[in-house]
Amino acid sequence: MSSSENNEVVYHYCSLETFKNIIANQCLWLCDVQKSNDSKECMALPERIKELTVEQKLRENYPPEQRKLFDRFINFLGHSVRHTYTTCFSRKRDDLNQWRGYAADGTGLCIGFRKHFFMQLNKPEWPVLLFKSVDYTEKGIENCAESYLEELKGIIDDSIKYGERMCNTDQDELLHRLFTTSSTFKKLRFMKKQKNV
Repeated sequence: MSSSENNEVVYHYCSLETFKNIIANQCLWLCDVQKSNDSKECMALPERIKELTVEQKLRENYPPEQRKLFDRFINFLGHSVRHTYTTCFSRKRDDLNQWRGYAADGTGLCIGFRKHFFMQLNKPEWPVLLFKSVDYTEKGIENCAESYLEELKGIIDDSIKYGERMCNTDQDELLHRLFTTSSTFKKLRFMKKQKNV
């Protein structure tokens, strides 16, 4: 990481009351995405994966035993926002949309944090936390969805060799990564918010 990246600042817009709580408790609160003002929060990636499975007729390519694994994965996609909590940052220190939406209509504060502090949370051995820029591109969503589907196909194909039980474990790990990653994609119409998660 370069020294300029080390010193890069991200901004958290909030009300005065929230700022007082951040200082008093020395922590940032994570918000349940199911209670967000965006009913599609964390759903851009899972929805695209479902669309691709229909477009590519993937389910039909598998015998009944493997279809169970496939159906299990697709059914879990609808639950990707459960137990997902986020806090948001902006790269912009003075952004009208952020002031209006998150800083009590301009009466709150904008707090700067060194990005490096949060980047330290991205640890492979502890994959429940992720600090990453939000991708607003259709291409980003598409590429990620295709990558997850390729992994799923590999897991289902392996179920023939190794059995369903081993593949359930692999599928659970894939779903966990997908749930974590889902929060880093949003449709283009939300770009004005420009968040980091």
